[in-house]
Amino acid sequence: MADTGAAPKSVGKSAGQDGAWLRRLRTSAGLTQAQLAAQAAVGVRTVRDLERGGVRPRAASLRRLAAALGIDADQLDELAHGDFRTGRPPAADDPDHPDHPDESVSTRLRIDVLGPLSVRRGPRTVSIPSAMQRTLLGLLAIQPDQVAGVEEIIDTLWGSAPPRTSRELVHTYVSSLRRLLAAPGAPAPLRREPTGYRLRIGPEESDAAHFADLAARARRAGAAGAAQASWQLHGEALACWRGPLLAGESGWAVQHPAAVSLGALRVAVAVEWADFGLGLGHYRRTAQVLLALCAQEPLHEGLAARLMVALAGEGRQAAALDLYTGLRERLDTALGVKPGPELREAHLRVLRGRLPPATRPVGLAHSTGAAGGERLSRGQGETSKPAESGAGNAPPARAEDRPGEEPRQAAAAVAAVTPAQIPVDVAGFVGREAELRALDALLAANDDHASRIVVMTGMGGVGKTALAVRWARAARDRFPDGQLYADLRGHGVGTPVQPVEVIAGFLGAFGVAAAQVPGDEDQASALLRSVLDRRRVLILLDNAADVEQVRPLLPASAGCAAIVTSRRRLGGLVARDGAAVVDVRPLSAAESADLLARAIGPARAQAETEAVAQIADLCAHLPLALRITAANLATRPAHSVADHVTRLTADGRLDALAVEGDPHTAVRATFELSCAALHPGDLHVFRLAGLAPGPDVTAGQVAALADVPIAAARAVLGRLEDRNLLFEYTSGRFKFHDLVRLYAFELAEGAESARSLDDARDRLTAYYLAGTSRAARLLYPHILQLPGYGSGPDSDRDGVGPVFKDGRAALAWLDAERPGLVAATVQLADAGAVLPALELADRLTGYLHLRGDRAHWPTIARVSLQVASQHGGDTQLAMAWLHCGMATRAAADQESSAGHFTRSAEAAHRAGWVAGEAVALNNLATALWARGHKTEAVNRLGEALALHRLSGRTAGEAVTLANLGSAHIELARDADRELRRTQLDQALGLINQSWELHRRIGDRRNEAEAMRLLALVHRELGDDARALDLAHAALRMVAEAGDLLYESSAHSTLATLLARTGETSRAFEEHERALAIARSANAPRETAEALMDMAETHALLAQYDEAVLAAGDAQAVTARADLVALRRRADRLRERLTGTEPEP
Repeated sequence: MADTGAAPKSVGKSAGQDGAWLRRLRTSAGLTQAQLAAQAAVGVRTVRDLERGGVRPRAASLRRLAAALGIDADQLDELAHGDFRTGRPPAADDPDHPDHPDESVSTRLRIDVLGPLSVRRGPRTVSIPSAMQRTLLGLLAIQPDQVAGVEEIIDTLWGSAPPRTSRELVHTYVSSLRRLLAAPGAPAPLRREPTGYRLRIGPEESDAAHFADLAARARRAGAAGAAQASWQLHGEALACWRGPLLAGESGWAVQHPAAVSLGALRVAVAVEWADFGLGLGHYRRTAQVLLALCAQEPLHEGLAARLMVALAGEGRQAAALDLYTGLRERLDTALGVKPGPELREAHLRVLRGRLPPATRPVGLAHSTGAAGGERLSRGQGETSKPAESGAGNAPPARAEDRPGEEPRQAAAAVAAVTPAQIPVDVAGFVGREAELRALDALLAANDDHASRIVVMTGMGGVGKTALAVRWARAARDRFPDGQLYADLRGHGVGTPVQPVEVIAGFLGAFGVAAAQVPGDEDQASALLRSVLDRRRVLILLDNAADVEQVRPLLPASAGCAAIVTSRRRLGGLVARDGAAVVDVRPLSAAESADLLARAIGPARAQAETEAVAQIADLCAHLPLALRITAANLATRPAHSVADHVTRLTADGRLDALAVEGDPHTAVRATFELSCAALHPGDLHVFRLAGLAPGPDVTAGQVAALADVPIAAARAVLGRLEDRNLLFEYTSGRFKFHDLVRLYAFELAEGAESARSLDDARDRLTAYYLAGTSRAARLLYPHILQLPGYGSGPDSDRDGVGPVFKDGRAALAWLDAERPGLVAATVQLADAGAVLPALELADRLTGYLHLRGDRAHWPTIARVSLQVASQHGGDTQLAMAWLHCGMATRAAADQESSAGHFTRSAEAAHRAGWVAGEAVALNNLATALWARGHKTEAVNRLGEALALHRLSGRTAGEAVTLANLGSAHIELARDADRELRRTQLDQALGLINQSWELHRRIGDRRNEAEAMRLLALVHRELGDDARALDLAHAALRMVAEAGDLLYESSAHSTLATLLARTGETSRAFEEHERALAIARSANAPRETAEALMDMAETHALLAQYDEAVLAAGDAQAVTARADLVALRRRADRLRERLTGTEPEP
């Protein structure tokens, strides 16, 4: 029998079983029965029988029909079998029919992720209390109707340290989540698939799906030339966003590639919407929306360029120019790059009043429709829901935006913003034909499995960057998905750029929000490779320090290429990564002469060809030296070229130029010529400015180095900038080119006496010590200080160092000066300046703690220990070991920190420094407690308390009293009834004393923590009313103090009390706040405590599934952070909850 595609057994034909489902789909597709049969590779009879009804279609036939009709096979299966499963066809007026309009709205599930996670069924909110369940739901909802694999889920929930039972836990989370999402009598949308799980939701149930649908429709309208309609649809798409993706949630879901893609699409839609809006003249609306978006994407040049034009379009040119200045400074500070061509073009348009548009649209052909003269014609069922107003949303245009003015021109449709970060090409570029051909050959080579990498190596000033930029700009068409650039600062003065900082900038260029970039270098690098996958992108990594700095930045996609410039050969990239090498050598004599002729004019060069050749030789044919000399020649047209030769060769100063392989000599000669016209006083300042240890200089630093008023220092810096000896890269901060800085330093060593140099460095040290001392008194006045502080250079006398109006200004100064302060500390240590080095390290320790700066803390600790071991006594050694303990504790290395604190206490004891010994013992106790050694920890706290009282240091006494009280609270958890009361009474007395002392000295931050601990004691004693009052007061006070970790604990304590008093809804709100703050601060102890408190609240409400999940999360956190005591508490909690959970 021939296979008709239908099952041979007829099931009969009841009312309505007429195959209307297939007829509607076929006619909508514009196909005849014969055409559909041909495309689906089934018989015409099959199509005819199915449309008549009464036959059961085969599964294989359904799959082929679905493919031919362009719909999902599962959907077609539901349509086809509706009659056989229910006894009637799924008619359009049936509530089960997909197109049924309204009756299911009241029970329809909706999951929104474009902002805070929101789950609703009709008008009712569906609570998802477990953080792990919320992370899982967020992962599934950001990729609606897509399968998320089990391994993918495990990686998102636990990262690199999943528990052994992770697969079972995933099943538990999914089962619990499925119950929460299911409607009575209907299957849950969370489906199990062979390789994972799928959340079956569409545009009506998901803002992410709705956003993607609107974006696609907007782009289709733009491509069709309907500018006004496309602009409105783009705006409706943006209005789907209520804030950052999964705002308030933590975990890896927000860093998942699907989340990254959604964020990138949002930025692309915003750019397209802005282009249409500017073309249509909607300046005010465009500016309103882009102001909010630029605040979320502070380094996105495409958004900023359009905002500049929008601001200028509504008459706010000053605001537009301020925006450009601010972004230029942020780009240089954060990424070490200059504004790209798109932003520079917008800047020029604003300056010249050329509006609109902001930038040249990229990606699609220009629209041919009349702007504002067309409306998108939507079919039935395609109307979009109204846009919601709010920050960052783009509602449709309103007539009052431009009263009385018709839209002025058609906007061009934009597919996406393509990063174009390669710097401007060097004017007067000459030669390099061989190198350019080599680059063409190397980067054109086909490799289906790997990206192409070229290392360009050569001496400083030889023109590596200029050559790389020239090739990159010429090859732009080969990399249609973008060109990225970063100055890695590998061979300048100062610290090279960290790879993770560069990755954040690159990802930002593709629309990835800063909050979505992992802090871990390996994870950030993996995300960059994911974003670049299947793209054709060129990356130019300029001035690389070493292989380790470069490797995390390299793409893996075969369509990508990377050019790395460095003074080192980077052989590791050749050996392991297959990089090719291009040696960049000095120019030839002809090329050098050509470069000079282009700069000074061909007539002048031809008149003195011999002198031009001499200058080229004296400059060693280095492009940098040649260009500086050419600038001097060009600005002195009355002087002959021969006169410049005489100046270069006078007094034998350039004898070293004849020595092969010494690039600095030629550069020094040209710099000397550039400085020849400087006033002697300016030259003196220039020399001393080269002594600054950081990557830049300020007027304050220069004033200290040169011992001049700050106004005079500011004026000199302006004159030096005019001579191109340095440049102002951000307001008030100046940079040397690295070779110029080296030249200034060498000048100082040659021209200044040793005494003069020592005095200048001492003045700069005094400046730094004064600034950090004043900042410390404003920001952290109660930390321990070395005895005899200020016995070195007078660090706080009037007129020395910056003066701050408040703590915010002090913090801003520390943020800006941080690289220089760290470098100065290292420099002082290397010079054997014991007390100043330790004092500066001491001032910085409080700041590093405040900022959570784990990157610089090990350096400060190492330097402290180095100088104290070599040159200091036991007092200095005690402080150094204290710094080491704090640095290792911040890195979650509790065992090492305990050893460092022990050594600190021993050294302080030998020195007779009672306050230092007390602080070391107090910190040692916290490390011991974290490792589970509770008895020893309490003993050390008792010793610390006695020593604090002996030394008279009230701040230390108050902190130790609070720590002792906290220890007794914890000990009461495991005590019997009688001993428990004793422990709590002891805790109450100790913490009350701490509270009173903190109030007396004005330490609001620790006063708030003492109040929170008192709330815990009163809670355990059964006095919930008193505990609740204290918890509220503590939260208010700590919020004012600005300590995030204490604030997290305060929210968590308040939550437990609200739950005990019956305010469960508010309790869970406080739990979520506590958890969100702790996770955002990357604080494992506070995170674990917040999870355990949440578990207790769930248990109090008999929500045992959720309680067990929260306790399990706490176990995972404590295990990763090596918090032994908290891990034991979490284990006991989970065991108790598991044992009391009722049988299902």
